[in-house]
Amino acid sequence: MRTLKDKLWRFLEDGVHKETAGLPVEWESRLKEAVPFEQFWSLSLLSCASAQWRGASPEIGIPSAAAVLLTAGATAAHALPVTGVRLPCMGDYHGGGPPEAGRILAGDALLPLAVKVLGEHEASVSLHLTEILLKSAAGILEAMSFGRHGQMTGSWNGRLASLAARMGVIASGSGSAPGETAALAGMALGKASAVLNDSPSRDAMVEAEMMLRDALEPLGPGAPLFHEIAEYTAARGNADSSDLFARLEPS
Repeated sequence: MRTLKDKLWRFLEDGVHKETAGLPVEWESRLKEAVPFEQFWSLSLLSCASAQWRGASPEIGIPSAAAVLLTAGATAAHALPVTGVRLPCMGDYHGGGPPEAGRILAGDALLPLAVKVLGEHEASVSLHLTEILLKSAAGILEAMSFGRHGQMTGSWNGRLASLAARMGVIASGSGSAPGETAALAGMALGKASAVLNDSPSRDAMVEAEMMLRDALEPLGPGAPLFHEIAEYTAARGNADSSDLFARLEPS
């Protein structure tokens, strides 16, 4: 899992660097800071987990994982308080005030980049993944626009994790049929993560454990990376997440 995380970060760095070639160096920093890597890298790796589950190399899910991370930044840019995301480039936003222009521009620049990184796949797969990605992004932004902010943290995590898992199945070449099972598992993992981040209490731990168990059961024994991500998600409820980011990597 640590190796996949490092490969994902290098892939993102390369993508942002190419996208900002010829622009002031501040734009590259701004775009990198707009990607919620620390908060969402483990859930984005569900693309790799579902590819592995379908018998492919987990690395084939890296472009999809990167696209989901970029989409996470793009959607979070429109509603920071309701997603719970904390990003350096968005620190000058005050909840309840008008959207800060640089934050929105940085976030909006991420969605076309998300589509571009999916071009790593052959054309038919890339087009299929792009269609799913854009529909999911539109659904997330629509939910935010209707003001269902009280439910949005879990929904944001769940929808993006579900998207990551579904995209990994398609990237593996398995078609759409198994994607629903993977997507439901991803949804549960994402919501469990949100529960633990919002309230790391004993009741939250019990609720999250039930979600994680329900998520993994339909996948069977051939989903080791799903289990690692679930273990990491559960561990986040017992330790500071920034500390976990630096040192805790399930083997």
